Amino acid sequence: MLLNQRTGAKFGSLIACYRPKSQFGLPIPSRPYWLKNEIQKAREAQGWSRKELGGFLNLSADYIGKLERGDRTITAELEPKLRKLLHL
Repeated sequence: MLLNQRTGAKFGSLIACYRPKSQFGLPIPSRPYWLKNEIQKAREAQGWSRKELGGFLNLSADYIGKLERGDRTITAELEPKLRKLLHL
């Protein structure tokens, strides 16, 4: 929980929990959800480590791990590169 230094008000819990909703009240996915779940499987099927895949994409192994866990979004620029390399 964070405190606003000027007012002393608590904030953070509502901000961290907020996700945009569609008109039906469902969360709007911020990334291709199915692709996130398939990156690790496809990478392992190719026999590549996170470091090797990152090398092909000019990304760190840590960043690849974050993509696989869904901690980072898959950008529109990165998605076609991943699809091509991993045959998705």
